[in-house]
Amino acid sequence: MTARPAPTPGAAAPYAVAPRLALFYVAVFGTMGVSLPYWPVWLQARGLGPGEIGLLLGLGTLTKLAAEPAIGVATDRLGRRRGPMLVLAAVALFSCALFAVTDGFWAYVPLTALYLTGFTALVPLGDSLTLLHVRSGTIDYGRVRLWGSVAFIATALGAGWAIGRTGEDVVLWLLLGGLAAVVLTVATLPDRRTRPSGPRDGGARPLLTRPAFLVFLLAAAGVQSSHAVYYGFGTIEWRAAGLDETTIGLLWAEGVLAEVIVFALATRLLRDRASPATLLAIAGALTVFRWLVTGATAALPVLLLVQTLHGASFGLAYLAGMLFLTEAVPERLSATAQTLYSAGVAGLGLGVMMPAGGLLYGALGGAAYFATAGVAALGLVAALVLRRLWRRGPLPDLAG
Repeated sequence: MTARPAPTPGAAAPYAVAPRLALFYVAVFGTMGVSLPYWPVWLQARGLGPGEIGLLLGLGTLTKLAAEPAIGVATDRLGRRRGPMLVLAAVALFSCALFAVTDGFWAYVPLTALYLTGFTALVPLGDSLTLLHVRSGTIDYGRVRLWGSVAFIATALGAGWAIGRTGEDVVLWLLLGGLAAVVLTVATLPDRRTRPSGPRDGGARPLLTRPAFLVFLLAAAGVQSSHAVYYGFGTIEWRAAGLDETTIGLLWAEGVLAEVIVFALATRLLRDRASPATLLAIAGALTVFRWLVTGATAALPVLLLVQTLHGASFGLAYLAGMLFLTEAVPERLSATAQTLYSAGVAGLGLGVMMPAGGLLYGALGGAAYFATAGVAALGLVAALVLRRLWRRGPLPDLAG
């Protein structure tokens, strides 16, 4: 059994660290609870068509691939987290505020790119900061991160209620309120300094030339991107099966609740019992099972059972990724590794699978889940390969 690391001398006490980090996740994911479901609604109310909305949303993939790794490298070279995060949060707030005084697709393109550049990098940098405190033994990552999932549920429900009462215009004001909260919570984060990386560290190159790190990205991307049909067409498929809106909402909430339970319990229960690679393989196997069952039936009793597997397909897979990055990557490259993870998994992986999922669903309907089960199976195979390549500890030649 691996011993729990002793707190770093001079580190902030756990009670001082965990609440501030939790409030950051509440603010960020609470804002996402408004933007992900309802920003397209606001854009549609401004007169944009489906194609234009799709192009604006697609900028998220481009910014993750183009901006996040560069931001991560720059952050590691600075050796700090809070300062860059505060700049990014301010950029996101400022650019979002400009939507109130501009109109039209072509005006929204640069604002969207600027907003996404600021906002999307906050989660990987925030995770990087949180994991620095995890390394010192002061906090449990899952128990801090779960508050983001709780906030997402609450704000998604609250924003839906507000739109029904006041109309689509409220979406922008809710976003601005959320982003203001992000700025405030980032300003109060418990910062951690690391040894600044330099040109000799090679930026992202040392990580991208390590087979184990590349296989890790492939495994995580396979499991996470297999959710594309579920994210994009789960509600549509359930409505076609005759489920009402209330039931569908409860099914989504059940999945996120399962994720919260895993975040609350899994890190402490599993960290010392299995390697991150093994946990990722377990998540991959359960994800394959989830999509096979979901593709076979939309019967409500079955869905009520299989939705609990979101705790594994997303929650356990995500935790396994965070634990791998904590063990395998030294502090001086942690922000770079975190942004590469975000760019590879949420950027490239989902960026490819979302349009592919649309084509699959259009051709196969609910049977498209069988194809995503195949994608998850690729992630499972990669996780099993990772178990052979990586025996825990820092990746070769990165420990120094």
